[in-house]
Amino acid sequence: MEEASSSADSLVFHKTLTGSLLLSDIPALALELGEAYVVNEINVDYGVRVVWNLLSELGMVAPQQRPFEFELHREFRRRFLAYSDGALSSTSGIIRFLVKPGDLVAAGRPVGKIYSAFGKLLETMVSAQRAVVLGHSDSSVAF
Repeated sequence: MEEASSSADSLVFHKTLTGSLLLSDIPALALELGEAYVVNEINVDYGVRVVWNLLSELGMVAPQQRPFEFELHREFRRRFLAYSDGALSSTSGIIRFLVKPGDLVAAGRPVGKIYSAFGKLLETMVSAQRAVVLGHSDSSVAF
């Protein structure tokens, strides 16, 4: 298990069920199944299939004929990727996303536009590097 990068991260980790179990040497898993505040049936199906893979691997259920494997773009298979919470805006307003989770984006590609409450374009956010989009913020407001 990796240690949290800061004391704030460490405090949050200790307050989670998964973190508490891991700190007690009890194997645990937390799945994030997509958008916050929304039940996305495709992501729920992925989560259930992953749990069946784990149960099968641990010998707790019969082996599956075809274990689930998420179809990841070949460029990203078997590689460790750096995580970034960018692109970040320098203005506040209403964000309209131009890319969706799973999209591959090139460095400099527009990924979102920030508008004022009156519809005036304030800023176009661009990707700082080549990336795969993991998700969007939980709010339509950018700060």
